[in-house]
Amino acid sequence: MTVLLAVIFLAFIGLGLPDTVIGSIWPVIQKETSSSVYGAGIITLIVQCGTVISSLFASRLVQKFSTRIVTFTSILLTSFALILYASSSNIIFLFFAAVPLGLGAGCVDAALNGYVANHFKSNVMNFLHGFWGIGAFSGPFIMSMMIHNNISWRTGFIIISVILLIIAVFVLSSKKYWLKEDYIVNNKKHISSKNILKEPLVKPTLISFSFFSYIELTTGLWISSYLVYSFGVNHAQAALITAFYYGSITVGRIVTGIFSNNFQNYQLIRAGEIIVILGCLLMMVDSLYIKTAGIIITGLGLSPIYPAMLHNTPKIFGSEKSLTIMGMQMAVTYTGGALAPLLFGFLAGKTTFLILPFFILFGAVIMLLSSEYLNYRIKAYNIK
Repeated sequence: MTVLLAVIFLAFIGLGLPDTVIGSIWPVIQKETSSSVYGAGIITLIVQCGTVISSLFASRLVQKFSTRIVTFTSILLTSFALILYASSSNIIFLFFAAVPLGLGAGCVDAALNGYVANHFKSNVMNFLHGFWGIGAFSGPFIMSMMIHNNISWRTGFIIISVILLIIAVFVLSSKKYWLKEDYIVNNKKHISSKNILKEPLVKPTLISFSFFSYIELTTGLWISSYLVYSFGVNHAQAALITAFYYGSITVGRIVTGIFSNNFQNYQLIRAGEIIVILGCLLMMVDSLYIKTAGIIITGLGLSPIYPAMLHNTPKIFGSEKSLTIMGMQMAVTYTGGALAPLLFGFLAGKTTFLILPFFILFGAVIMLLSSEYLNYRIKAYNIK
């Protein structure tokens, strides 16, 4: 069991590594490729479209090949995408490289989340996403070190790609440690998305997921540009603050994992949402130090929300439907994560990056309202 968890956690580090890199160094890439300021939003849109497509097929692929094989293949595809990023000479090539990156991310996210939600307690889910945070922190940190030492960002992509290949080897060689996926074996008949949407609690759940990614990805993608263009922060420092944002998510999830079995999932979600709102308010203060604190606090607030929502899925809908519903949850998560950063990039390009904390606050309020409505409906159905 220990070896299996180590492999799964390692895979989630690999999932997080490429997720946050583009935003952390976008001002550098933008200058070198002569791209528009909101080009990063278009790249993110393409990535998220790929993840939406692949996550919707996750249930069928896991049924046919197993979680291990889906994870291995997805990591290989992601590694290949990063090589394409490193080889890109202009924005069009970056757009093409975003396609396999998105396709690689969606399946592994839904597959591993479904596996952990059905086999382990809530603290393991928090630790799982804490390890995603290690990857999400490490990506910008690696790029920050590249820039600080006058090394090309392309080298950073190659380094991350090699790390992913090593992780893929560990996943492939771990066959004997994986537990039997009974929740898949007992549910060979595919449940259509149309029928799933008829479930009374699905729609408010999907709204919560979409606005979570609205906040997390918009913040992560545009922090660096916000600091560089609005406050004159240098590129290396801006990338490092982006790393701190994801580092705070990581630390928050590890700490939550230690204590999460003592709390209900809805309590963790509610507390996190309130902390996110506090972080947004601090980001509005006219002080770089307080803004940085607000960014870190926003990350801390986000840390327990996503794992708790995922761990709730089998409890609310049952284990047999959970992987199909998780595929839909991943799809709306990535849809929100695609559209919101693109919308913000367009608005910031037409106005100013100073609107970032207000944009994030709007999403945080909607997420809080939708999750509280879901809690009300859960109580009405007497779901523990």
